[in-house]
Amino acid sequence: MSFKTKKIIAYFLGSLFLIILDQWTKYIALLNLSEAAITGEKGFINFFSNPPAVTGEGIPVIDQIIEWHLVYNQGMAWGMFAGNQVVLISVAVIAIAVFTFLYFRSGQVKGSWLIRLPLILMVGGGFGNLVDRIFRGELFKGVVVDMIYVKCIDFPVFNVADSCITVGCVLLMLSLWLVKDEHFGFQEDKGKIEENIIKKEEETDSENN
Repeated sequence: MSFKTKKIIAYFLGSLFLIILDQWTKYIALLNLSEAAITGEKGFINFFSNPPAVTGEGIPVIDQIIEWHLVYNQGMAWGMFAGNQVVLISVAVIAIAVFTFLYFRSGQVKGSWLIRLPLILMVGGGFGNLVDRIFRGELFKGVVVDMIYVKCIDFPVFNVADSCITVGCVLLMLSLWLVKDEHFGFQEDKGKIEENIIKKEEETDSENN
């Protein structure tokens, strides 16, 4: 199996795994933290077109530190850009496209996985929240399901997709600091340029001779 094929498989399987993990945790949160779940009146819930009502109450995981707390977010962290889903969707699509481009630019050199891993995390996380924004509720005006609340620092409630994006960004910055340019695949273009220069020099030498 070629390196290119392995890279494509890793991209799709890695991204798909993260999307499924994110949506599964959101499903579990809706199933167990919604108002209907807590009152024992679950019934049938269409988790995408009609998100169930929330109670506004948290369930402690580690007392005074972490809680399960169901929240619907129409914006970014701290509710920024709430209601501007078209803008947020557009930004997410562009970001995913950029991360995907950088992923497939990575070369087959030592340490290149340090670039691909965080990019997959960001792509998977981006898609996870993008699914919510497009389908969960009114089409293209959906809400993102958040459920993890770090109470001790009063951090905004977040989800698995947010975690993937944040961890991916941190790892990518560390990777950019730790490795050299040739680990990003740009050496492929440099190699072609150098090869073309050598060929032209050889052709010039041949003509002179």
